[in-house]
Formats: sequence, C-alpha cells, structure tokens
Amino acid sequence: MITVSAPGSMMLMGEHAVLAGHTAMVTAIEMRISVTVEARKDKKFTVHSALGEAKGTLSRLGEVPHPLRFVFAVIQHMRSRLSLGFDCKVVSTFSSKHGFGTSAAVVVAVLQALSVFAGQALEHETLWREATSIIREVQGCGSGADVAASVYGGRLVYKMDEVPKTLPDTWPMTVLYCGYKKPTPEVVKLLEKTFSMDQASLHTLYAEMETAIQGVLQGTLSAEEGIAQQKACMKEMGLEDVVLHDLLELLDAHADIRAAKISGSGLGDCVWGLGEASIRVPEPLAKKGACQLEVSPSSEGVRIDAGS
Repeated sequence: MITVSAPGSMMLMGEHAVLAGHTAMVTAIEMRISVTVEARKDKKFTVHSALGEAKGTLSRLGEVPHPLRFVFAVIQHMRSRLSLGFDCKVVSTFSSKHGFGTSAAVVVAVLQALSVFAGQALEHETLWREATSIIREVQGCGSGADVAASVYGGRLVYKMDEVPKTLPDTWPMTVLYCGYKKPTPEVVKLLEKTFSMDQASLHTLYAEMETAIQGVLQGTLSAEEGIAQQKACMKEMGLEDVVLHDLLELLDAHADIRAAKISGSGLGDCVWGLGEASIRVPEPLAKKGACQLEVSPSSEGVRIDAGS
C-alpha cells in the first residue's frame, strides 16, 4: 500500500501573463490531497473519491467519468509502466469548487503514487514536467505553476517550462471566496476575445505585471506596491467583477491587510490580502456564497506518506 499527498496552491502574482511567457509567483497551501494505491492480483483498477467511482483495466480504461478525467489521464500516462492492477483512493481536505489548484494536486499525487507503485519515485523536476504535460492534455492549456507548487512546496518564482525557484519565505494571507468559480480555460478564451483587436494593450499589461514582480524580487518595490500594480492590471483586463470588487474593498479597508488582489484567472474564485485578519463578509455577499476561507501557506510539497 502506497500513500502520497500533495498540497493545493494559490497564484499570488502574474496570472494570465505567465501563459505568455512572463514570470509568476505561486504558493503551496496547507490543504492537501492524499492518494492511496493498493496492489491487486489482476490487471484491473478501481478509483474511489468524493467526486465519484470508476473502474477499468490497464488494457482498456473504459468510460472516463468527467469528474475523474485527471485521474484517468494519469492512469493512461502510466499504464505501460504498470504490471499489476490497483485500487486507488483519493481523499481531499478541501473542495474543488474553491479552486486552489485541485486538479494539479490530484495529478501530482496520483502520478507520484503510481510511479512508486511501478517501482521508482519520480524526482521533482520529472514529476513537475510529466504532471504539467498531463494537465495540458486534459484541459488544453496550463502554465504548470500550480503543478510546481504542488511538487516543490513553498513560495515559488515561476516561468513557463523553466525549473521553478523556491523563495526563502512565505507570505501571510487572508483569503475570501466569492461564491462561484469560472473555469480557467473559459476565462483565458474570454480574455483573448476581449483583446482580439488590441493585442498590444494586453501585452503592455503583461509587461507591467512582469515589471511589478521583478521589482518585488529585486527589492525596488515593496510587496504591497507590487501587489497593487498587479491588481490594477487585472482590473484593466476586465477580470474584476462586481463581487470580486466588493471583496477586495473589504480587504483593503482592514487595518491588518497591507494589499489585496485577485488570485487565479478572475471572474470568480478568490481574492487574497497580504496579512492575517478576520473579515466579516456582509450579508448580501454571504447570501451569494461569499465567505472567508482558512488558508495558510505551506513550505512542504509532494510527500510520500507510506510505502517505498
């Protein structure tokens, strides 16, 4: 029996621009997905999770349930390396409706668990590259930043297809969820449509986001200044809807929050503030599902909890 866990993640800076080759900043968070794999005596496999159950054989995967498409993609990727079937159980300490790099964490944990099951754990760089490739096959796009956070842990500087750099510290954070989620591929397509006739303006905004990140890394900008610049760029991209705007105002108004912005692709999901605070979400927003989530950064990435 082999158990592997991987953390979720949050984008801190550089959303969307990272897909155009610019720098991003991402952090692992203290919410983990755990995957247990147990050997069978035949070539069959089963998958059990809160999202559903499925079964198949290594030679014929069978029908792929949509909620388990990332797990099946890993099995497809790994099946030539496997000599025995297995039972796979996926347990999460957080909900996929909140985002937090759930898909990336699942892929990382299942891929490492099956690699150990096949006889050899993957080194971090190989795991990150293979998991990123799987994510892109399933959803058509993906920077790999969330995968990197799940593999390496901590706060990372990330550029697409380059080995990430781990920063020496984490940032305190306060996270508010807006009550709904728009899938990242949909937001990416919407952004492309919005700027289809003005690509120059979009790339100017990407360049401004890059400048802000480099300023923070080089010490010419404070974290607060860099986050504020990122926030302004994402607003100009049209990624800040009414609810996200109201939640950002709540964070900006709190004395313990030094700066705030959207985390992720925008038009849904979460906003985050630099600093730790307890935020009272007004009733009209709470009725829409908005709430504060208990989220903290994690310095630990993927982990083999049992087996060898």
